[in-house]
Amino acid sequence: MFDKNKIHFIANNEKRFLLDDKPSPAYTVVPEWFKETKRYSNGTNNYSQAEKISESLPNTPVFDITFKACVPLTDSMTSGYILKLPSTIFISNNSSNSIEPKIQWRTEDSVADMQPSSVLGKYPTPYGHNPTVFRWHIDWHIKTSNNSSILVTHPFHRYDLPFTTLSAIIDSDKHPNSLVIPFFIRENFHGFIEAGTPIAQILPFSRESWESDYSIKEKENYGIEQIKKFYERGYKKLFWSKKNYK
Repeated sequence: MFDKNKIHFIANNEKRFLLDDKPSPAYTVVPEWFKETKRYSNGTNNYSQAEKISESLPNTPVFDITFKACVPLTDSMTSGYILKLPSTIFISNNSSNSIEPKIQWRTEDSVADMQPSSVLGKYPTPYGHNPTVFRWHIDWHIKTSNNSSILVTHPFHRYDLPFTTLSAIIDSDKHPNSLVIPFFIRENFHGFIEAGTPIAQILPFSRESWESDYSIKEKENYGIEQIKKFYERGYKKLFWSKKNYK
């Protein structure tokens, strides 16, 4: 029996436990471009400073609030856990759609494998990617409490990565094995992908049954107007709930 609301990452062996980057809370692995982006388009995180900068520079357009102020976007990037590439790999022979890329690494343990094209069936190749499908080998067994599962997906908003990991839902309270996760490599990418690169994001959730219904939005619902009462951060002040992943 595993503790409720606790996710367990169990290494397949001692070597993997000691050498690999351990899965980490997603908020600790945000990319540099996210860290470097300011809340305001003229390069500051403080509204009064942004206003002063705008007033002091002639012919400066009115500054905008950037994506950094979007709480739902930030939540998606910082929720759950990140699985990382255990060893640096080198991608070669990836010059056109007709050529199968090759993946090389120096460690003894397998990092990835290539799947025969027949396994894809009619699954569409992601736009801008080589049609060859590979699989990440994850040397961590992921366990959660009863009646819970995990969403495994490409790290949210990481379109800067030279691959795309496919999404899946796994009943991690029952599944007895470590994971193999399919992915595609971006077309024409040639070079190294460093150890520690995020390769998948894990979101645990409780399994529940849901029902749907349909209605027309009530006219007296003033949610948007409530948010607009605040010049910024209205959603965060009124409706946001903090998420914790440790």
